[in-house]
Amino acid sequence: MLEANNLSYPPVLRGLNLSLAPGEMVALVGGNGSGKSTLLRLLSGLLAPESGQICLDGCSSDSPNFLAACRRHLGLVFQNPESQLVANTVDEEVAFGPGQLGLPHSELCQRVEWALTQVGLWERRSWQSHSLSAGQKQRLALAAVLAGRPRYLLLDEPTSMLDPLARKDLLALLRQLRDQVGILLITHRSEELEGCDRVLHLNEGHIATELSGAQLWAEPDRFGTLAMAVPGSLRLQTALARAQPGRPFDYLPTATAAAPSNFARCDQLAHTYCAGTPLSHPALCGVDCTLPDGCTTALIGRSGSGKSTLLQHLNLLLRPQQGRLQLFGDWISPATPARPLRQRVGMLFQQPESQFFQETVWEEAAYAPTNFGLETEPLTRDALHRVGLPVEAFGARNPFELSGGEQRRLALASVLSYRPQTLVLDEPTAGLDQHHRQLVWKLLRELQQGGTTLVIISHDLEEVGELAQHAVWLHQGKVNAQAPPESVFPLLAAAGTEIPAWSQWAHQHFPDHPVPVRESQFVEWSRP
Repeated sequence: MLEANNLSYPPVLRGLNLSLAPGEMVALVGGNGSGKSTLLRLLSGLLAPESGQICLDGCSSDSPNFLAACRRHLGLVFQNPESQLVANTVDEEVAFGPGQLGLPHSELCQRVEWALTQVGLWERRSWQSHSLSAGQKQRLALAAVLAGRPRYLLLDEPTSMLDPLARKDLLALLRQLRDQVGILLITHRSEELEGCDRVLHLNEGHIATELSGAQLWAEPDRFGTLAMAVPGSLRLQTALARAQPGRPFDYLPTATAAAPSNFARCDQLAHTYCAGTPLSHPALCGVDCTLPDGCTTALIGRSGSGKSTLLQHLNLLLRPQQGRLQLFGDWISPATPARPLRQRVGMLFQQPESQFFQETVWEEAAYAPTNFGLETEPLTRDALHRVGLPVEAFGARNPFELSGGEQRRLALASVLSYRPQTLVLDEPTAGLDQHHRQLVWKLLRELQQGGTTLVIISHDLEEVGELAQHAVWLHQGKVNAQAPPESVFPLLAAAGTEIPAWSQWAHQHFPDHPVPVRESQFVEWSRP
């Protein structure tokens, strides 16, 4: 049994009690900055509590043997998986932890193969760890922990950067492992609470609410007590129950037409990492696509399909190795200057902390407008306010002391502060709680309606349906399809990807029509 008794770590946690037994899966939910990640670090011995006690199978945090017990019996996957990767290649990373236990070479090899197979990375065992996508790094960090055969798994949003198929596979794996280990899962996804033995809501420093997964699905109103959205399948049931019988299909509004001009055009664009070395592997393999101007385009596809690589070409962090790239009507050449384009194209990275280099939140958000000679103070203050990080509360804080969700919002503010013409955003809402996810959605809609061109990578197909007018589906470095989301979603479903519940319903009932996939339109349609 892993237990926390009257645990305090001011100012985040106060008098917290928690237990986790082998054979159960427990979800831990709460808003950004509520202390969820801090709690996992306390339970794993990375932080020492100011008061209270942690017990791991009878070994107390007061014991000199506690840290050794944590290292042997606890597996922790951080919110940012890249921060726990230490080896050069994928197989070396997974072998590192169990290799410290003095295992026979044959057993070590078996563990590495088993763990990588479980997370779908065995075929990439010889790849360099840093060349993986964020979703693949997340799976690699989990494999490295699984290879140590822990009794307890502490997982900090392990699906936040995974594509829908990888997320489904990981959840199936966790449910399979629960017979052998205890699992504490931090998540902001309400769908992941189904099947959990218990759901704990961390609020104001303690466990404020405890429910079972079965209770939540039987009484959906209880999701509100956890500050989480009701799952899409349950929202659809409610909307259909309210709808007038026989209401005509023609009532559903049509999708917004894409803009006729293009922000970007790719013509047989190709990129290979580590070209000319034994570790060479292609990321883009002749991409042909257009990204319309003045609307929102979503880049979708599995982890490692080339989405982030394509995005990095759009403000010249990467330049074409093969093929051609056109931005704002001009073809990019080796002599094209980057600075003028980067003032017009703002970029949010997949790992927001990788773009921080200032000592305070204010200095981080103010750097770009200062660098471009703009009026810094009002632009910075407005950008921080728009992402929910008011200067009075956050301006003097260190960016690296923020929670993962707060860091993501700060990264967005640092881009918004110089008002670029186009925004390219890599997973802009990954790791955000429901409130701040909706805040970012509202902000992105306002920007697009004001004429800003948006290009977003998202593994959240609900987000794609709500925000995007155009979608580009990448698979193994090539474009599988590009069209409005309502035309691409049926293709994804046919390939085995689970699409949003209202999209499934619409395409089941109207298979010959491109039915809009925005939930807000179904809510309007279903009103009596």
